[in-house]
Amino acid sequence: MVDDLNESARYQQRSIQFNIDKESGQTIIRVVDAVTHEVIRQIPSEEVVRLAERMQAFKGTLLQAEV
Repeated sequence: MVDDLNESARYQQRSIQFNIDKESGQTIIRVVDAVTHEVIRQIPSEEVVRLAERMQAFKGTLLQAEV
């Protein structure tokens, strides 16, 4: 029972944020510590979001080169 209470208290100090990245249009989900406001996890990761943006820009460059 104590383990269950500890687990419950741990989860209560977290918040989940849903946002749309302005540049990529992707939905971003962040798990944030409710006390420190530190991002614990982001889905997709920041690296993946930026990689997708670069790939999209590269795709646009290729399409312009073909025209």
